[in-house]
Amino acid sequence: MKSRGYTYSGIQVLKDNIVIDGAHHSLNTQDSGNIGIDLSERTNVMVKNLIIRGFKQGIFLEASSGNIIIRNEIIGFKGDGPYGVPTGIWVSLSNNNRIESNNVTSNIDFGILVQAGSANNIIADNTIMGNGVGLALDYCPNNILRNNRISGNEHNFKLGYNTFEQFIQDIDNSNTVEGKPVCYLIDHYNVTVPCDAGFVALGNCTNVTVEKLTISHGYDSITLINTNNSIITNNYIANCGNGIFLKYCQNITVTKNIARGNSNSGIGTIACDKIVIAENSIDQCNFGISPAGQTSYHSGGSGSTNMIIFRNNITNCNPGMYFSLSSNNLISQNLFKGNAYGVNLVASSANNFTENTFIGNSGGALRISDAYNNTFFHNNFVDNELDSQVLTQWYCVSAYETNTWDNGREGNYWSNFEDRYPNASEISGTKTWNTAFYIDDVNIDHYPLVNPHEICIDKPDSPLPLISPSPKQSSSKPPPTALVLVTVSATPIAIAGIGLIVYFRRRKH
Repeated sequence: MKSRGYTYSGIQVLKDNIVIDGAHHSLNTQDSGNIGIDLSERTNVMVKNLIIRGFKQGIFLEASSGNIIIRNEIIGFKGDGPYGVPTGIWVSLSNNNRIESNNVTSNIDFGILVQAGSANNIIADNTIMGNGVGLALDYCPNNILRNNRISGNEHNFKLGYNTFEQFIQDIDNSNTVEGKPVCYLIDHYNVTVPCDAGFVALGNCTNVTVEKLTISHGYDSITLINTNNSIITNNYIANCGNGIFLKYCQNITVTKNIARGNSNSGIGTIACDKIVIAENSIDQCNFGISPAGQTSYHSGGSGSTNMIIFRNNITNCNPGMYFSLSSNNLISQNLFKGNAYGVNLVASSANNFTENTFIGNSGGALRISDAYNNTFFHNNFVDNELDSQVLTQWYCVSAYETNTWDNGREGNYWSNFEDRYPNASEISGTKTWNTAFYIDDVNIDHYPLVNPHEICIDKPDSPLPLISPSPKQSSSKPPPTALVLVTVSATPIAIAGIGLIVYFRRRKH
C-alpha cells in the first residue's frame, strides 16, 4: 500500500470511530516496512491486542486525537537499522490520546516518542524495555504519565524542552526507571528528593536538595529549569546522556558528584547565573563540564555567567570543559587530565582561569575561538600536545583573540618552556623566566614561572556555600527569594551565601 510517498507493509486506517482488535494475532514484516498501523488524522480509533513486529514505526499517530492504543506488543526489527527513526509508538501533533498497557521493546531509536506539541495524552501502565530511548517527551507539554515501567534501554527517559512551558507535565512517582521512582516536581520548595529516585526533574522550584542518588542510563538524569537556591551533591551518575543539566537557574551548588561515561555532558548549563560547580569527579564524558548556549542535547539559550567552577577532576573527556557564550566566570584549581583537549573556549569573555592544572591533554590544554579578554595565570601546563600547548584561532576567526596570560608579576608554568627557550634564565628572586612565552603574536605570557605553581588552600570545615533548607514541606507557593551574592575575582575568593560567608585564602609562601 502506498500513501504520502511512504510504502506500507501494514495497515493504514482510513476511517474514524472503529475498533481494531488483533485478538493476539501478529502483524509482521520481513523487510523493515515503514509503518505497522498508521492512524494519521484519525479520531476515536481503538487498536488493541495486536502483536506488531519488525516495522520502522509500529504505530504512528499524526494530527490524531481521541484514539486508544491498548494491550499491544510492539517489537522493533533487528539489524543495522533502516533509514528513518525506528520507533515503537510515535505521536506527533496529536492530542487527547491514550496509550495504555502496551509492551514496547527492541526499537533502535525510541520506544514511545511524543513530540511536536502533542498535549493532553495519557501514557499509562506500559512496559518499555530494550530500546534506544525508552520514553521521550520532546517539546510537548501537559501530558500525563502513570505507572510506566521503563528499564533496560540505552537511555530510559528523555525530556526535551526549550522553555518552562514545554517542561510542564503531569508525572508522578508511580512511573519507574530501572525499578526506581521518577521524581518530577513543579513549584515545590523546601524539599529533599527521595534517595531512591531514578530520574529527577525540577521546574520552578526553590531550596531543594538532591543527594545520594545512583542513576544510570538516563538521558538527562538530574535536570532543573527555573530553579533556585538548591543543592545537588554526592550523586553517582553513569552511562547517561547528561549527568546533571541546569537551564535558567540561579544559586545552585553542584558538588561532590561523580559523572562517568555520559554521552553528552557530565555537568551542563544553559543561561544560568551564580552556579557553584565544585569538587566533582567527571570521567569519560563527551563534555566534562559544559557552560554553553547550546549543546547537542539541548538548545535555546545563552551561556552562563558569574559561575565558580572550582576544584573538579575532569579526565578522559572530549573536551574537559566546553565554554560557549559564557562570561564573567571563575575557573580555579581544576585538574584537566588526559582529555582530547582541556578546555574549548568559544565566544566567551572576561573569564578568569587561575590555579588549574592541565596534564597530557592530547589536543592541547586550550582551544580558543572568538574569545577575548579572558585571563590566565598561575596555571600549570604540563605535557599537553602542541608546541604552545594552546591553540588560538581555532575556528573561523578573522583576527587574533587577545587574552591576558599573567597578572603583571607572574604568569603560568609551561613544561616545555626550556625546550623552546634553552638560553632563558631565571630573574633573581622572582621565580620567573627572563623570556616571555609566546602563544601567538598577541597572546604572550610575559612572566612564565620557573617551577609549577603550588596550589595550597586553607580549607575550612565547610568549604562550599551550602544552602541549608528550611524544615521540609511541600508547597506550590515559593518563599521570598533570599539574596545570594557570588563575587568572581582573583584569589582570595569570597563567596557569600544564605547566612554563610566562606573565604578561600591561598597561603603565603
